[in-house]
Amino acid sequence: MNKKTHAVLIGAAAISLSACTLATNQTNQPAGQFETLDKFVQQSWKLPNFQLSRDVVMSKVPLRVSTYSYPSFIHRGQLNNLATRSKDLAGFCEQQGGQWRYLGPPVAEKSEPSQQPMPSNTALADAVNRAPVTENGMRDIVKMAEQASMSDVFKSLARSMLKQPDPLVADAIEYAMRQKWLGRFECQRDTTTWSAKISYAEWANRTDRTLIYKDVTLKIELAENK
Repeated sequence: MNKKTHAVLIGAAAISLSACTLATNQTNQPAGQFETLDKFVQQSWKLPNFQLSRDVVMSKVPLRVSTYSYPSFIHRGQLNNLATRSKDLAGFCEQQGGQWRYLGPPVAEKSEPSQQPMPSNTALADAVNRAPVTENGMRDIVKMAEQASMSDVFKSLARSMLKQPDPLVADAIEYAMRQKWLGRFECQRDTTTWSAKISYAEWANRTDRTLIYKDVTLKIELAENK
């Protein structure tokens, strides 16, 4: 084999290798970068007829109630199921090269004023009684007050959402809001920005043989802003 033939073969092999590498990179490209928000919901959430400008998503989340102790409670592992939809959307946003941002708690729909008083915060009252009358002591009170205020807001908001009061469901919704699984979100991208609102819709009791469930339905509203 002469030098000219050898050089041609090396060049051909390099071109072939480059083509294979390009094909591999295209194949391994995250699918989310090529999907629209409509397609993501249709394929990932198995809602083939979903249209972004027309539909909202109602997602039922079963929460199994632990009854082996008194009082009954919903285990933390069950509460984590309330995070699924927000985590799905956050992951899709990141695949698109966007930044997922939490904007705040969901805005409660107008309803009858709650007859339940705002819960008193014993931790705040105790902090006020124990804090020394100094600048640092007052800072501690302010910090505690801010935390207590947000805690009361979430608790009051969760209760106001429930047309059928239930302490286990109220605690579950409050926990989900604290973890920022429910609320108003935004996916910031270079080209377009889309938003999501995940809020509580309703709940229902369900039994399956010896198991008891609180089926919580979440309402997911999506919008794309050009």
